Order: sequence, then structure tokens, then C-alpha cells
Amino acid sequence: MMSKNVFLITVMLVASFAFADYTYVIEDGDNFGDLTLYDHESLVMTGGQGHHLNLSFWSRVRIEGTSPLVEEGNGGIWIIDMMSYATLEMLNGDVHHLELGSDSLAVLSGGSIDMLWSYQDVDLLPPVVKGGAWIPDPHITMVSEVWAHDVDTNILTGLWLDGSAYEIQLIDVAGFDPAIENIKFVPEPISLLLFGLGAVAVRKRRV
Repeated sequence: MMSKNVFLITVMLVASFAFADYTYVIEDGDNFGDLTLYDHESLVMTGGQGHHLNLSFWSRVRIEGTSPLVEEGNGGIWIIDMMSYATLEMLNGDVHHLELGSDSLAVLSGGSIDMLWSYQDVDLLPPVVKGGAWIPDPHITMVSEVWAHDVDTNILTGLWLDGSAYEIQLIDVAGFDPAIENIKFVPEPISLLLFGLGAVAVRKRRV
């Protein structure tokens, strides 16, 4: 069985050719406010800001950058709320609160995230050999050179591949697996190379 993260990368690569244009394009000076993406809608963000971004029903978002986050309502994105097979690719930018639930997927390779909530149990893939152990299949992939998790504070720190540092407060949710167990760390930027093909041509819808 294919890992959901490999499946995500494959789907996004195919989608970059199948429909190259995005439903929304957010650039410097734009503010999307409160926005919900529905069935297969998409957004690419290279600058600007927004307050609350809801992703559902196979919607997809690529964040290449935002304005600096100063406080709620001033720069960056305050909340990203994901569910229902939504996908997020974050290369840069500032996000205060990122929340994943109900089979949503994220590939994180840069930027700043203050808090990460996981309302998900880690899926398990069948063992490679009969009688072997089932293989954890997390919903979140972090492309990180080095990382460390403090079990007492539940703070995740590390370096992105460009050498910039991150510090993320992980939030465990009662009834679900701990957030750190829902994260897979990969040392190579293969996913970035694949995902990057999706940003070649876009159609704007200013908000």
C-alpha cells in the first residue's frame, strides 16, 4: 500500500499539470480575511495576509510567503484549519495556528508556525513482510535538516534546509495520538521539487 505522503506528492504533481491555475492568488498587499475553500478549490500565496483560512473537501493550498505576522489581524495568517482530505504545502511565511483534522495532509518545509494542533490518529500501513510490524504513516511531513522535541514542554525545534530555525508549540488533543507521532521528518527536498511544478501558471482571483 502506498504511503499517504507519497500519494499526496504524486497527486499534487499530477494536479499541477491537470489544472495549473489556482482558484485564488494572494500577493503582497492582499488580505483574504476569512476564507473557506471547498471541493477542489485551491489557493497560492506569495505575500499579503489573512485571518482565518478553512480548508475542506480536497482543497489545496501552497504558501510561498506572507507578510510578517505582528499580531492577530496584522500580517501573516492567524489560523489555518484543515479537514476532509485538504492538503497544505508551506514553503515560507508566518502562521500563528495550524490545525489538522480528518485525513488532511501537510508538507512543511519553511516559514514560522507558532502552534500546531493535531486532531488525528496516525494511520498504519500493512507490514512489508508477513507477521512484521505495521508501519506508522503520519499526516504531516516536515522537510527539516535537524530537529529536537522537548517532551516536557512539547516544543519542537529545528532547522529548515535553508538553515533558518523554527520553534513550534505542539498541542496534543485528548482522544488522538500525540502530535509528535503524527509528524514524519525527511532530510531531502524531493517533495519541494515536485510541489514546485504546481506554481508555474496561475489564474488570479483577487479578494
